[in-house]
Amino acid sequence: MQTQTIAATDCILTSLPNSIYVFTFLKPSRRAVDEWLAHLDMIFASTPPDKKVRYIMDYRGIGIPPITYGAQRSRQWLRENAHHNLARVAFLYQSGALISMLDSMIRYLNASRVTLRFFQQEDDAINWLLMD
Repeated sequence: MQTQTIAATDCILTSLPNSIYVFTFLKPSRRAVDEWLAHLDMIFASTPPDKKVRYIMDYRGIGIPPITYGAQRSRQWLRENAHHNLARVAFLYQSGALISMLDSMIRYLNASRVTLRFFQQEDDAINWLLMD
């Protein structure tokens, strides 16, 4: 299987050969959040229910999209997809401030079917995603 990229305006989805998806945020916008969730809909719809979804949220280039909007839309998505697959999510970041903002947002979401961790290096994130 080859690497496949689906381009969008503000959030690009790349599918790696090892069944890991990478979301690369190009702009810190509401549209980036909407595109990310549209990509997630497609991924979860095409993944068997017993298979764990593994993905990377790459915020290294532009920072994070609007926190309040992202939290609201993510919470709505989680309510609409309450029985989605288990997911393992790695966040790539450059600064420590991002960790505290994302951590606060994730606590707000109470996403019990998601295991996550923060990384600065993509190789470390991929290795962690493949561990389980």
